Amino acid sequence: MANLYTKDLGLKTYIIQQGRKKTAKVKSSFFQPLQIMNIVVYDNQKNTIQQIKECSLCNDLTSVYTNMVKMSLAFFIDEILHVSLKEDNPNEEMYNFICQTITTLNDCENTKQLKDFHLYFMYHLACYLGFEPLDNYSKENCFFDIKKGHFTSPIDTQSIDSQNFLLFHNFISSIKENYSPFTENINQRNELLNILISFFEEHITNHRHIKSQEVLRTIL
Repeated sequence: MANLYTKDLGLKTYIIQQGRKKTAKVKSSFFQPLQIMNIVVYDNQKNTIQQIKECSLCNDLTSVYTNMVKMSLAFFIDEILHVSLKEDNPNEEMYNFICQTITTLNDCENTKQLKDFHLYFMYHLACYLGFEPLDNYSKENCFFDIKKGHFTSPIDTQSIDSQNFLLFHNFISSIKENYSPFTENINQRNELLNILISFFEEHITNHRHIKSQEVLRTIL
């Protein structure tokens, strides 16, 4: 079985009748992390799990699967999506964002430019999921409260223990629709990742630990 996020139906679970012949309409090799496909399904409203009739690949992700940096990012993005997407209702904007994320990752020729790609992805995904971190940073409100999702005063004991909330404020205020690198060093990247992971685990993943983050810390 495979969980697929579809443009028309949202998140769905499908039975995969694996075929290994060249003429097979459904090939097991197609079902790799972040693969974009065109699918034809048997949509039986009485069943919660449907069957894929045929499928074809929309793009070639060889660039992702043969590059260690891109592959590490792909597994991280795949895990984040797996624990975050729960609705079976269609969301075309979300679908288009995910497809654009995969395309950008695949097409990037200089992997050094991807150092903050996971941070960009997490922030925008949170926005599409309706949990956008509020940027109300000021001299008085200079600590980011993970539970409340906005900046608070230092006397608020619910704030995460960190000295780099100004960095998080600068990241949020400078982030744009199109991806571009932001951090200057690995310490900044890890600090932002810590904040975003804590935010996701609090609001989106039901405190489920994101395992693949440890790989990114060693690769990027």
